[in-house]
Amino acid sequence: MGEYNIIAEIILCTVIFLGILTTIVYGEANFDKVKLTGPFEVGHKDIHINGTGNAISVFYPMDKDVYRRIMKQEPHRNTKWMRYGYNTRLGGARSTAPWGSETHSHPFIWKFV
Repeated sequence: MGEYNIIAEIILCTVIFLGILTTIVYGEANFDKVKLTGPFEVGHKDIHINGTGNAISVFYPMDKDVYRRIMKQEPHRNTKWMRYGYNTRLGGARSTAPWGSETHSHPFIWKFV
């Protein structure tokens, strides 16, 4: 039974090593170079709630012609992935908590998700 644990640990260490090596070589995840196929582009809108300070990102399909027209008018409209840095990772980590609990995974894990 012990040899199966060692094999699983070797596989886990290999995957973690490859993830860290990929991050060192290519940097953090960035979807700027993703080429979309199909009839749609991805539209984006941030909705902020003033009372609580919460925000939600909404992504929706958008016609390619409309997308090109809007991007010509506002070239910096696209937002960065993880644009709020640590707070974005903290929000992702908090989403892993059980309902009604404050215990969640560490935000560092979300850097590699």
